[in-house]
Amino acid sequence: MKPILEKALGTEFEIFDLRDGNIHATVPIIESLTALSLSDNPEDSDIPFIPNSSYHMIRKLISGNHNFWLEGPAGSGKSSNVKQAAKSLKRPFYRINMNGHSTDEALIGAARIKGDESTGQPTMYWLKGMLEKAMLEGLDDDGKVVGPAAVFLIDEFEAAPPETAFVLQRVLEPEKVLIIDNDGGRMIKAHPEFVICAAGNTKGTGDIRGGYAGVNQVNFATRDRFAFMLTMDYDYPLEKRILTSVMNEKYHDKVDKMLALAKAIRKANIDGAISFPMSIRRLVAWARGFEIFNSVGKSFLYAIGGFLEDDQLNTVSELFQRTFGVRPDSDHDLLS
Repeated sequence: MKPILEKALGTEFEIFDLRDGNIHATVPIIESLTALSLSDNPEDSDIPFIPNSSYHMIRKLISGNHNFWLEGPAGSGKSSNVKQAAKSLKRPFYRINMNGHSTDEALIGAARIKGDESTGQPTMYWLKGMLEKAMLEGLDDDGKVVGPAAVFLIDEFEAAPPETAFVLQRVLEPEKVLIIDNDGGRMIKAHPEFVICAAGNTKGTGDIRGGYAGVNQVNFATRDRFAFMLTMDYDYPLEKRILTSVMNEKYHDKVDKMLALAKAIRKANIDGAISFPMSIRRLVAWARGFEIFNSVGKSFLYAIGGFLEDDQLNTVSELFQRTFGVRPDSDHDLLS
């Protein structure tokens, strides 16, 4: 596979199809950042994937086998960019989503009981967790390298309870070792090129603005084991490409105002006026509602307003009125 070239304006970017991993074009990075990929978004098959400006850096970190933390708002493309980067490098990809109830069993596995096929008596066995499976990817039974190492994405990392996150500390060290105490102290040594990426809405410092309930402050000893911290943000030129790709062409004149409103809502979220992060998923749902409801305003209310409490809906409706000239619940037909 052709590597990324280290030239500021001549750096090349590979557009590939997620379905077969084949490269379909190689274009300069300055152009490719707004070029629509031929693949589908791996997280939502009917939302086109467009590489974020952080994509080439994510790809370089994976190529260099560096563990890294990816921080950014909801719907900014963190997971899809990591998955696409891994796919382009022919690296196996594993993903696990954490939450406040996640236990270390989700990562390392657990003891289970099954009936013996010959005697019918119950026997104990160890059910491997996703972390162990990912660590051993590309190794044979003797621990020899026989294939590429996996990329292990831990999504919503800050939502995991502290005791669950602690499991990763030794794996994040250069030796990449996991000790499973509940399985007789069994030691697992990962593929030497195994990469862990933590993705979340914060830098692991906790929920400052109140927009991400359930987010914990991550122990610095854990965060310190990630070599690099990358920040992704909403990329408006790319969002415009996504919206125009999913909308009927006759509605394309509404896209600039939609993005202007999205920017205003996101600013209100940052300022603490509302706790709603306006993701590209909501924008796409709003755009698709044009055909369903035959109304910009009604589509907005069902795709976005329905997620808001009354006081926040009123704030967002005022922003809608400033942008479109009417309130979203108005009978005025903005599509005519």
